[in-house]
Amino acid sequence: MHKWRNSALAAAAIAATLGAAATFSTAQVTGEAVIKYRQAVMGGQGAHMGAISRIVKGEVDLADQLAAHAQALNDLANMIPAAFAEAGSDAETRALPLIWEDHEGFLAKATALQTATADFVTAVEGGDMAAIGAAMGPVGEACQGCHETYRSE
Repeated sequence: MHKWRNSALAAAAIAATLGAAATFSTAQVTGEAVIKYRQAVMGGQGAHMGAISRIVKGEVDLADQLAAHAQALNDLANMIPAAFAEAGSDAETRALPLIWEDHEGFLAKATALQTATADFVTAVEGGDMAAIGAAMGPVGEACQGCHETYRSE
């Protein structure tokens, strides 16, 4: 009976955790929390680009970490559409309202970044530093193309 009670308690704890997680994941996320999440995603992109740049320029001898940075950059790019699915609060940020007014255009820019970062991952996997450097260009262009239109200075 003791084993059953422990199993029942464990099952109940797991069910409660999953239920809470499901409630959280389906809850509409708005306001300051979503803004902070967006800022973390975009800040992560900037941080990985900075690390990648220093590796590719030869400023640091950490080429063995390049693949992890490239994959993280691609993973973060794939998070952008969901992170910007809803308008945030009235808090002042650099995200322009145009993101939601022209959401299809914004999503097209996000798709361009996803493609560029996926191509960058492929170049990194190939190991040729010249190809890696060349593949960085479209990533930077995709970032800049979106920022020029959808982000304030």
